[in-house]
Order: sequence, then structure tokens, then C-alpha cells
Amino acid sequence: MKEGIYKDYKKGGKAELFLINAFLLISFFFLMFICDLRFIASSNTNFALRVKIGLSILQKAGSSTILEPFVTIKTYNGLMSAGKHAAPLFAESGIFLAAKSDSFYYWLAVIISNALLVAGGAAFVGIWNKRKSNKLKEILSLADNIPFAVFSCSACDYSFVQASKAFYKMLGYSPSEIKEACGNNLLNLIYAPDREAFKHAIETGLKLGDKSQTECRLTKKDGSLISVRFIYNMAESGSICFAAEDITNRSADFNSADNLKMIVDEFPGGLARISLDDNLSIMMANAAFYDLCGYAASDFSNYLQGGMFNIIDSRDRPKLFKKIAAAQENAPIITEFRVIKKDGKSLWLSMHARKCPAEDGNTELLCVFTDISSLREAYNQAKTDREKARTLAAMATDIIFEYRVQTDELHFTGNKLLDLPVTIPQFSKKLTSSDALCPDSVGKLQSLLSARFQPGKVETEEINIRSLDGAVSRWYNIYAYMIMDGSSSVIIGKLADITERKQEIEALIEASRRDPLTNLYNISTTKYYIENFLKQLTPSDKRLHAFMVLDIDNFKNFNDILGHAIGDSVLIDISQKINSVFRKSDIIGRVGGDEFVLLVKDFENIEQIKAKAQEVCDKFENIYFGNNYKNLKLSVSIGIALAGKDGNTYSALFEKADIALYKVKTSGKNSYAFYS
Repeated sequence: MKEGIYKDYKKGGKAELFLINAFLLISFFFLMFICDLRFIASSNTNFALRVKIGLSILQKAGSSTILEPFVTIKTYNGLMSAGKHAAPLFAESGIFLAAKSDSFYYWLAVIISNALLVAGGAAFVGIWNKRKSNKLKEILSLADNIPFAVFSCSACDYSFVQASKAFYKMLGYSPSEIKEACGNNLLNLIYAPDREAFKHAIETGLKLGDKSQTECRLTKKDGSLISVRFIYNMAESGSICFAAEDITNRSADFNSADNLKMIVDEFPGGLARISLDDNLSIMMANAAFYDLCGYAASDFSNYLQGGMFNIIDSRDRPKLFKKIAAAQENAPIITEFRVIKKDGKSLWLSMHARKCPAEDGNTELLCVFTDISSLREAYNQAKTDREKARTLAAMATDIIFEYRVQTDELHFTGNKLLDLPVTIPQFSKKLTSSDALCPDSVGKLQSLLSARFQPGKVETEEINIRSLDGAVSRWYNIYAYMIMDGSSSVIIGKLADITERKQEIEALIEASRRDPLTNLYNISTTKYYIENFLKQLTPSDKRLHAFMVLDIDNFKNFNDILGHAIGDSVLIDISQKINSVFRKSDIIGRVGGDEFVLLVKDFENIEQIKAKAQEVCDKFENIYFGNNYKNLKLSVSIGIALAGKDGNTYSALFEKADIALYKVKTSGKNSYAFYS
């Protein structure tokens, strides 16, 4: 028990202590009386010595005099061990216990004395707890009457131990309600964003070992927040004791004229109270307002009739007055206008104002002014630049685009040929379902947009874009470049129209594949296409494909008799007639002067091939050239080899078909024959 509590107890509890000590002495003398009946003592044994022994026992047990209180509640254990210390006194006085340990009187004395000691100890504890409870009630009664809240909570989990009425009143709870609302835990009352800082402050303060303080916000019963200052330290019982004060409404006194003037004068923008009269009279303004306008306060009084009207640019007055007139009382007014400074320069001001009633019954404007001249200049320059870019983009055939990776939005300049929207949200998702791109171009564009762009490197790709109605198809080269816009990525670039160039290149490529006279495939192109087709054939392909070599009979006579010009026209006519017999999917080429190669696909049987060969022969029957040259009859001979059966390459099939052609030539011409 601590010294402070001991002194307090000593001051108010002398009667109780006296009774307890007297009770213990009576118990001792009763023990001595019972035991004395069985003692065998020497001649010098007397009662005073036995009293001395008893006092020694009590002193060892914890009380040296009758009027001194206990300093410990270990009375029972002390008395039980006191006999060990009294034994030397018995030996010194010559007193010997004659009673045996199994004597009835010995055990009766032990039982009675122990019972009395236990009863005495219980009485002491009961009296002590009663006085302690009364003292606690007295302390709590005092705490309830102080002007701030007092409470204690566990240092382990911040659960409440005790709290004053002022604490519950401050939060609007009753003791039972606060247990239900926060689980009897202080942390659950603290506003969540402040919780960790509060715990850290408490832990740090307790380590310092002295009274500390901190502040945080608590949630009241009605859900509102209050700011609370805590003063706390660790109690001897291991709990944390708090004194809490509501500081929500405590603030510096800013209502004085001096403080208000200081705030107004130090405000970085122009502040003014303006009367809504014809002159916009200035009732009050800070120094920054006059600095913005470029006039001294005396200038307004001397030759500006005390108002702003004359310095507002005449071009902006109608718009400004219309805006003010349309505003409701206490509604915000936000507008921009120009003023003419004292040096004649124009200045753009942004005005944030509210209409409110004045003391004289008129209406005033409470205004905040900001210089936005540099912002307006930058805005106008940006607007001009955008207009230039828009004009140039409209004049050019190229399409400028911007793709924002994070938002997946594509923005680009319009194009009259394609008539596509200028903004496409969720672009990557719409790519696959769009009819504006062919499948090959979709894959190329997806690959481009997902590519890892290297700094300073321009990525390129070639795609085909169709109009929404499918009527127009254009080829474009994409030039893309990635830049970082803050934390987001932006891909910018252009689509250069290469349709005409693409068509020219394809025309040149196609021309290089054709025979210049007949416009049929030339020998190299014919061989290339036939080889590619043969490579795709499989053993499971049951359809027949005929490789034909066609030769014009006696074509040398046409050149010798009619001349090469007529001979060339004959070749052109023959080419057209051959084309009219076969399909576009069939491969037809001129491989020599009067020799043609054909790969005719997808026959179901030999009879169909024979019918097609006979159709070609019939196409040229009874055709004569020149009125005086009836003997120059035109006919053709055809040699046929079957793909797969007679060969799987161009060379092998040509060789077999040429053998069949020779057979026709030697047997009368104007017919066809299969290789066998």
C-alpha cells in the first residue's frame, strides 16, 4: 500500500486499527493461557517474560505497538512464522514446552488461535475495502464537479475503466449507451483518420513518463465531430488517466477591426465593397485592388467620381451589367472583363462577387478581383494555334490523330472522303467490330497501339480504311509517336493518304505480271501462280485440275502472208476468245509467240475436261482472216495433262501436256488429246 494512502488511512481509521491489534493480542494471550496449563517452567519463569515473548511474536507478525497500524496485510502468515523467531526467547528464559505435539490442548490452542486470526484478518480487509470504496466515490464526486471530463482506460486496449459525468455529457451518451455505441472502447469514439496519430501520441507521451497532451476529434452521439484536447499520464494501477477538454469553439478572435483590416490588406487579390449605383462607387477596397487597377485611392475620389464605371472597358460594360442584373441576392457572380489602367494599358480581371443588402438599404457587391491577363493571353494564343492547326488539317489530305491510352479514346481531324466521327470512345474494343477496317488492317493497328514505343522513334504501319457506307476505300500510312502527358501516355501522329500511290504501284506490279500484247499473264507469272496452286493440293483432293498447252495451228502463215501487225491482232483476238471460255479463277498465260498455258480447276470428271477442250476448239472453227485469203483458216490444238496424276510441278505437267500436243499436231490438228 502506497505511503499517501497509508497516511490517509492512518488519519481516519485509528479506532479500527486499535480494535484489530487488541483482537490479535487477546488471541495471543488466550494461546498463552491454554498452553500454560501444560507448561513445565523453571523457578524464574514469570508472566512478564511470557508477555515479552508475545510482543515479539506480534512484532514479527507485522505490528510493533498496539496503536501502530499494519503496513502489510500478511498478518496471518507473519504470525505463523513468528514462532520461529520466538523460539530463542523460550530457550533463553528456560521455559520449555512440556505439551506434546499430539496433546489435545496444543491442537485446541492452535485451532482457536488460527480461527481468531482469520476472523481478524477478514474484518480488517472488509473495513479497508469499505473505506477505499468511500474514498473512490468521494474522488469521482469531485471529478463530476470540475469543468472538464475525466476518465481512465486500460493501457492495453483502451477500454474504459472509469469516467466522470462530464465525459458522458461532452459526447451526449449515457454510460449504458456508450458501451453499446463503441463497445466500451475509447478508440471507437475517435474519428477514424485521427486514430493512428492518437495512439502514436499516447505511446510516445507515456514513454516520457510525465504528463503529456494531444488533440484529436471524437464522434458524438448525434454523429457530429468535436475537437478535444487530452492531458494524460499513467496511473499507479496501470491504467491511463485522462483529462479531456472540448476545444471545438475555441479560436482566435478575428472579429476586431484591426485583425480584419490586417487580413484584408494582406489578401493576395483585390477585395472591394462596391455599391450598385450608376457609378459603381467603391465603398471599401484593400491596397491590392488599387495596385491591380493602377490607380491610387485618391485618384478615384478626385477624377473618377469614386467608382469603377469609368475604368471598365466600354466593350465589356453591357455584358458585365447584364450579368450583375441577372444574379439573385447572395448568388455567386463569376465573370471576366477588361479595365483601362492609369497608364492606358488594358488589364483582364476575373471577378467573383455576391450581391448583398447594404446598411443604407441599397445593394452592394462583395468582390474578389484577380489579374488574369497572362491567362487570357495564353488562352487566345492557344485558341489561335488550334484554329491554325484545324485549318491546315482541313486543307491537307492527311488525318491528324491523338490516342489516349489510359482512357482508350481516339481523336482525329475529320475527313470528307471517309465521313468518320472525329472522336471514338473505347476505341480498342470497337476495332474488332468495326466495318471501317479490313481484318488485316485491324491486326496491324492493334499491334501498333500495343507496341512498346522507343523514345524518339516513329512507328509506321500501312492500313486500309473504308467509309461507313463502304463506298470509299482508302489506303493510309500511319506515323505514330508516343509522348508522356503527366502520368498518362498519349500516342500522336498522322494518317497519310497513299491511295493514289498505292494504286500506281499495284498497277505497275500488275503490268509486270502481264503479257504486254494480250494482257494475259506472262510466262513467269503463269508459272508462279500454277506452282503455288499445286503446292496446296493434298492427296485427299478428289477434284480434277487440267493443265493445258494450247497452240495456234499454222500461225506462221498469218505473219508471212498478212504481216506481223495482222498477226498481233490475231493473237489479241485469240486471247479474248480464250478468256471468254474460262473463269477468272482459272490461270491463263501466254508463254510463247503462239503458245498458251492454262490451268483449269475443279472438274468432277474427265468428261467435263473433254467438253471444255472441245468448246475451245469450236470457238475457232470456220474463222477466216482477210477477204482474199479464204485458205487462212484459224484453229487450235490442245495437249492436256492432269495435275497430281501426271505431275505435281509446272515443269512436269508442261512436259506431259506438250507430248499430248505433239500427238494432236501429227494427227490432223484442230483437236485435243490427253497425255497417256
